[in-house]
Amino acid sequence: MDLVPGDLDAVVEVARRAGWLDVHDEVLSAAPAGEGNMNRTLRISTGKRSIVLKQSVPFVAKYQEIPAPHARDRVEAAFYREVAGCPELADAMPIFLGHVAEHHLLAFEDLGTAADFTSAYRDGEVAGLYALGAWLTLLHARTSA
Repeated sequence: MDLVPGDLDAVVEVARRAGWLDVHDEVLSAAPAGEGNMNRTLRISTGKRSIVLKQSVPFVAKYQEIPAPHARDRVEAAFYREVAGCPELADAMPIFLGHVAEHHLLAFEDLGTAADFTSAYRDGEVAGLYALGAWLTLLHARTSA
């Protein structure tokens, strides 16, 4: 199963088996969720909810000639499981719905059109960077061995 709109029936079946979509949910739309540099992403919307799926592939999704660790999804899933135990961290992240290792597939709640921090590089905005720094400090404190 490849996380591409052309393989949507298989993608939806995997999402239903994982419990991310109900068997009765009608898929209204499926489209890439952003550019996706490293991974393939797909936003699936039904009448009830919208989820974002993320699939690691053995190359950089944006530059397919560049190899990348295929199993990086497992590390990301472990990270989300670890952070879920700390509400102060988890509350600032999308809800992790689960992982299907067989397909290198992660699922998250859809945050919609939330912005990233790339504007800080262009505009010199620092307010968001202070919040990010505080979150990273907490992450380090809660997860360091």
